[in-house]
This record gives sequence, structure tokens and C-alpha cells, in this order.
Amino acid sequence: MRNVDTKLLAKNKEYIYQVDFIQSMNLAFKDLNERLIDITAKCDVFSLQIRQDRIPEYLKPGNYFLGQYLITDIISYGNIESEKVYT
Repeated sequence: MRNVDTKLLAKNKEYIYQVDFIQSMNLAFKDLNERLIDITAKCDVFSLQIRQDRIPEYLKPGNYFLGQYLITDIISYGNIESEKVYT
């Protein structure tokens, strides 16, 4: 959308031609679609890992999450809910 704004809404422009708007929005939605497909593919891989191995190796205790948070323990979702760990 930022690209659409900068291309269509240049200085001293009072209106946008419909053809230009449609072209720019088509490009923006194409880019959004590609990003969503990429995110979906990554979620599918992660989901498959969870189903096969329960938890990926890189999320097990002793590893760093996002390169900076040391994982010390694994807590199940059931325990998170029952013990209200998130509050």
C-alpha cells in the first residue's frame, strides 16, 4: 500500500485515474498474496514438524528462541491454561 500511495499520490496530484489505481492495487494485492502464500507454507511446515516430532529441535530446552531467549522448559498448552501461566 505504501508503494501505491507514493506512486499514485505524488505532489500536486488532485485525483487518480481509475486505470492507474486498478493497476497499482493489482500489484499490491499480488504482492500481498505472495507473502500470504509464503507465510502459509511456513506454517504448514511448522505444523507438520509439531505433528511428527511434537516439538522441533530448535524449540527444545537449551536452545535460544529468536537467537536471544534461552529455552529452559517446555510447558504444554493444557498447563498454560490450567495454571494461568500467561497472566
